[in-house]
Amino acid sequence: MVIRKSGGKTKIAGTNPEPSQQSLAAGFMETLGTVVFAVLFAVLVRTFAYEPFNIPSGSMIPTLLVGDYLFVSKFSYGYSRHSLPFSLPLIKGRVFESIPERGDVAVFKLPTDNQTDYIKRIIGLPGDKIQVIRGVLHINETPVRRRRITDFRRQGDSGRFTASPQFRETLPNRVVYQILERLGDSGPLDNTDIFHVPKGHYFVMGDNRDNSQDSRVLDMVGFIPAENLVGRAEILFFSTNGSARIWEIWKWPFTVRYKRLFNTIDMTILAEATTHGSAGKGHRNYERLEFLGDRVLSLVVADMLLARFPSEPEGDLARRHAALVRRETLAEVARAMDLGGHITLGKGEAVSGGKDNPSILADVCEAVIAALYLDGGLEAAARWIKLHWSDLMTMPLEPPKDAKTALQEWAQGRGFLAPVYTVLSRVGPDHAPMFNVGTEVDGFPPAHGEGPSKRVAEQNAAAALMDNITKSLSKKEAMT
Repeated sequence: MVIRKSGGKTKIAGTNPEPSQQSLAAGFMETLGTVVFAVLFAVLVRTFAYEPFNIPSGSMIPTLLVGDYLFVSKFSYGYSRHSLPFSLPLIKGRVFESIPERGDVAVFKLPTDNQTDYIKRIIGLPGDKIQVIRGVLHINETPVRRRRITDFRRQGDSGRFTASPQFRETLPNRVVYQILERLGDSGPLDNTDIFHVPKGHYFVMGDNRDNSQDSRVLDMVGFIPAENLVGRAEILFFSTNGSARIWEIWKWPFTVRYKRLFNTIDMTILAEATTHGSAGKGHRNYERLEFLGDRVLSLVVADMLLARFPSEPEGDLARRHAALVRRETLAEVARAMDLGGHITLGKGEAVSGGKDNPSILADVCEAVIAALYLDGGLEAAARWIKLHWSDLMTMPLEPPKDAKTALQEWAQGRGFLAPVYTVLSRVGPDHAPMFNVGTEVDGFPPAHGEGPSKRVAEQNAAAALMDNITKSLSKKEAMT
């Protein structure tokens, strides 16, 4: 290190000089520019894309709880002055306007002050006639279908649980959601006059019907002008009780959001669809739902095949159909979505590996399809089936053949009688049986196969016999 004196000042050679005022100013301006850019970016995102929103009241229980946080899409309905910070009057009316769907959960500015943010469900569109009669919503003089489900239970500040009557309500466009009728059907807003929704306005209601100040209260809320719509509730990213729908995407990966984020499958039906008979008498299991789901899957797959292979003959379509609805395929779909991890089993069945049992996985997969059908109709079930079966349908280039079909066609093509299948044994409890099935074709040694059902065992037996036949013929050809 060298110390030098220059002009009365001491300098240490080999060290960095003190930063100049110019460099300090440049660094400050760079930092300021970054901050300004970040602020502008945040303002643009909040103005034109998504804005965070906190639920301030219980008017949307059970869909949304007090303290929940969600993102509102600002672009869903177009933009008005209320899309801008502080509702700056820079936009007249709405630009890029898009009409809300009945059932949307929307944030809007309260018409009486144009400042306060409210969140409700859009029930009535322009020109509609809305009325509530003894708690039942009527749209254009037609009662909206609702079904009583398990009471909504919630723990209060004192630690005590309270139960409120809960209903599953279905709008004319098949949007489904839960509502509460805490006071039954005789609350102060459960019997109303007819509301005629004006042009350019919307009628909104809270899902907590007896604790919601909404369009039924004309002097406080009334009809919502289209200009006052801020955006549609899209993503619930935090919930005070851990039930945010965004978490259900991984919690229940097979749940189909067949309409909007807040119109998910009835969890009561879904619980039944994923409960095995071994869980005990206190649980409703999937057996009846499995019966229905099998038929729904068969119909939807048949419709998909007709559209996907318009020139194929009936025989090829039938073979494709058989391959796509067989239990092996169902189990494959169930494994792909980790369905086994969500099945409720008895202790014995769980220990024996029931969550990975192909037969149980296939049954539960069919039951889930039935739950979707019962909860959201054929459209909901078909959308889910298409999501998980489309790739399976296009993978093979030739119509697939299951083992039984392949064996039968081989035998008949060579003049043999059709294979005969015989149940050799059946062991195990009723909820987890194991079948041993034998089959044979004239002139070849018999074979047998095992499986949790007769159908699976027959398929395994046919595959084993085909394997034996192939090996036998190969030996004969080698000897000649």
